[in-house]
Amino acid sequence: MSQLVDRSQPLKLVPPFDGSTGFESWWRRFELACMQEKLDTSSWPHILPFCLSPKIFEEIRDLGLEGNLEGARKFLTSKYKSKYSESEAKYLLLRRRQAPHESLHELASDLYKMAVASKSDVSPQLMVRIFINAMASEEVSQKISEKKPSDIWEAVEMGNEYLAGTKSPDDADPSHLTLLALNRREGPYNIQKINSEIEEIKKSLKTLQINHRGAQCFNCGKVRDEPLDTKVKIGKGQGKLSSGGRQTGYR
Repeated sequence: MSQLVDRSQPLKLVPPFDGSTGFESWWRRFELACMQEKLDTSSWPHILPFCLSPKIFEEIRDLGLEGNLEGARKFLTSKYKSKYSESEAKYLLLRRRQAPHESLHELASDLYKMAVASKSDVSPQLMVRIFINAMASEEVSQKISEKKPSDIWEAVEMGNEYLAGTKSPDDADPSHLTLLALNRREGPYNIQKINSEIEEIKKSLKTLQINHRGAQCFNCGKVRDEPLDTKVKIGKGQGKLSSGGRQTGYR
């Protein structure tokens, strides 16, 4: 029995069926996951019970369908209908976008589940395009697209490798790349424009400082406590003499 449990562990893409969704769409996830893990069909009847919630498993057992894969499938398909149409599932799949703190693997897993629920024959290349379109980081998605991955899981691996290479040693949270990408999607990220705005701010601060500071000596740089009266002009020779005979004046 422990071996059967271990063999059911790779079905991580299939959440336990609890009746909250249509069984037919869930079955397609189960079927694809088994094929992806290269599990022999003869083992499916033994693996299925471990992928059902306790409540659903009790229903199967009470009907004597435990170990009867086809009988259990027909019963659950008849009782638990899909909660949404195929067209709605496709619509949700195409609108899916990566959340700020969602990893690439989590995004790919959810897209895979939604593709199965949509009952569509989505090719691996189409899944890659959907995955790239759903990513928040345009920079990472472009790098993945250039490498032309064969399927969505290879795309995840490429994306993680790129993120690992660009991650700063002092930055323990890679989500900053995602947040930066989200900001870029909200508007153009123009470094030249930002630098121009910074220069304008510096000029404004410099003008503000000149207008509000006190008069400054043009020899020693000392600033008077009171502002300079702009109506009074200090000409050559009008400044005070210091003890060393050097002329001082305020500008």
